[in-house]
Amino acid sequence: MLVGLFLGILFFAFVFIASKRSGKYYLAPVITFLFSGMIVAYSLFVVGGFEGMGYLFLAVGFLVVSIVGTLLLPLLIPKIKSKPLNRRDKISLWLLPIIFFASIGLAIFL
Repeated sequence: MLVGLFLGILFFAFVFIASKRSGKYYLAPVITFLFSGMIVAYSLFVVGGFEGMGYLFLAVGFLVVSIVGTLLLPLLIPKIKSKPLNRRDKISLWLLPIIFFASIGLAIFL
């Protein structure tokens, strides 16, 4: 479940930073929640059985991140509705997917 929390935080941060340009910050917890549902569906219908239990724990981590992100959204949203992406945001949008997929690849490799 800790892996799910870690990957969920990375996914939430990526979507939150990407939604900064449009000002629709509510998309970050919604997309994270939907991704959690997709993981559950994959676990039940594709993998199935006892082997799919690990994916359910991963999905619970994403679900917790989306719920906590929804609760903390008023604190995370700045007063200005939409802002252009600065240098730090562009680096984060490039680096977060690399960390996300590298950690998944490392888990598969090990």
